[in-house]
Order: sequence, then structure tokens, then C-alpha cells
Amino acid sequence: MLLVFNYLGARDPNRTVPRLIELTRPLWQRERYEDHHIYDQKTPIIATGLRNLRKHGADGPVFHRFGRDDMEPLLGVIGNPRREAHVSRRRP
Repeated sequence: MLLVFNYLGARDPNRTVPRLIELTRPLWQRERYEDHHIYDQKTPIIATGLRNLRKHGADGPVFHRFGRDDMEPLLGVIGNPRREAHVSRRRP
């Protein structure tokens, strides 16, 4: 799920997003497994601001996936690179 916030009006996304993170935690929270996380049966929730999206585009580090600390490009937030690396190390 991708949420795009427009910074117009009285609602401040900097206060709204942390509240959404807490309210939706059961939907997206991952499980730790060895050296990566498992997202099975979870819904990725990603947030960005329209202003940053216009300025940097989808290739810029403007997306925040709930449960992660850093802003990333779109392709970074929709994948699970640690799991992909884990699976490739186990392949014969």
C-alpha cells in the first residue's frame, strides 16, 4: 500500500505517519529469521510526500517503508534484499 501525502491543510504528515505506523503495526510487522526478515502474510505500507516525489522522482530516496529506518527509492522499499541474498547463498 502506497500512501502519498500532500502538505496542504492542517494535518501534518510528520505527526500523522508515526500514528499510522502504530495503528497498522500488525499488518506490516515482519518476523526475524536468521540474517533476514520474513514478510509472509504481511502488507507492505509505504509513505512519501508529494513534494519530495515531485522533486526527486521514484528513483530518489523519498519512500519510507513502515518498519524500516531509512528513506529509499521505490525499488528499494518493495524488495527484501537480505532475504534474496540469503536464498541465493543456500542454492546449490
